Amino acid sequence: MRITIHGSYGTGNRGDSVILAQMLRFLGDQLPGAEVTVLCRDERRLAILFETELPDSPLRLRPLHASFRRRPIRVLRACLACDLFILGGGGLLWGRAPGNLSYWLQRARLAKRAGRRLIFYVPGIYSIRGQLALQLLARTAEKADWLSVRDEEGRQQLLAAGVPDGRIVLGADPAFLLPPPQSAQIESLREVLGLQGQRLVGLSARDWRSRLSAGIFAKFVHNLLADEDTTLLFFALKTGGYWGETDTDDLTVANSLLRTLPAELQERVLVLDDRYSNAEMIALMGACRYLIGMRLHALIFATIAGIPFGAVAYDEKITAYMDMVGRREYLLDLSEVTDPDRIQTIVERLEAERAAVCDTGPCDSILDTAGRLSTRCLLMHEELAARLRSWFPEAAASGRVRD
Repeated sequence: MRITIHGSYGTGNRGDSVILAQMLRFLGDQLPGAEVTVLCRDERRLAILFETELPDSPLRLRPLHASFRRRPIRVLRACLACDLFILGGGGLLWGRAPGNLSYWLQRARLAKRAGRRLIFYVPGIYSIRGQLALQLLARTAEKADWLSVRDEEGRQQLLAAGVPDGRIVLGADPAFLLPPPQSAQIESLREVLGLQGQRLVGLSARDWRSRLSAGIFAKFVHNLLADEDTTLLFFALKTGGYWGETDTDDLTVANSLLRTLPAELQERVLVLDDRYSNAEMIALMGACRYLIGMRLHALIFATIAGIPFGAVAYDEKITAYMDMVGRREYLLDLSEVTDPDRIQTIVERLEAERAAVCDTGPCDSILDTAGRLSTRCLLMHEELAARLRSWFPEAAASGRVRD
């Protein structure tokens, strides 16, 4: 059996890598032995991901650059000769036709015209504007064999495109299948990194359009580090800026932020990058008093860790997430954070939340939210597993859904 997956993979974005790894674990459980081609931005990056995250996968995995200009015949064959085409996940579908939407939907339409099964695997769908864009989305979505979205915003976008509500599965980001950290793991990392006795605060920042991120957070970090017992953990969730993306990687932001600090304060900033596993990242978030984040998966990791978090909404997907988890009061729009005092308002709210409900350790209400979304993802996988068994006889012998 042949499967083709198309998403924003191979860009150094940890969130997209988590989604892909969880998707491939699910497919390995359901369709062991399948030949899987992943259309991506960087074949070498993806090959490393397969080796490190999925060394014993029962799938035959192959990365392939998604560009028709680079690999015209192989990409066309991947679209036309597969048995199943999967579009997703990540925040793929947004904007006006014929730009971004056309890129992501073009290969899915080719597969469907060739008579292949097509599924939407929890793609983020946001900010689709204009009748042409909605029509383009509708023409592809209405032909899909199975549709899932990761939040209510995506569901509303499909409804606006004319997709019947009964065809839309409200799932959740598969990152929620990652386990919460254990206290022993948190303390072990504190010891190894020399962070015992330190008050830890997390930050996840990215540049966006006006390249303001380092400046936005500079005053916040200066104020934070005025307390000599405080260390800032900077979570770099994207470590690549290749192929002309609109943003630089998070390490560039971290370095710009460090340059705003005197040397003695720089020593109390720890940048966490690709050297840290997902489990270590989540555990270190669990060691933080709170987190301020721009990256969606930093907010998801904080939810899994059970710590209070606030967000800066550079994009509608951040607003959608904060609405979904009931934390809109801890959200700032980019227009608001040009006033550095607005971040301090959110910090005060997070400190008050800590004092009121979980002065130490994880917050039960946030852990409950993570558990609810994990369950929603498992239920989505169960429904998809049933579809796969109905479509492909070779899936019938493997009905197990990984938890």
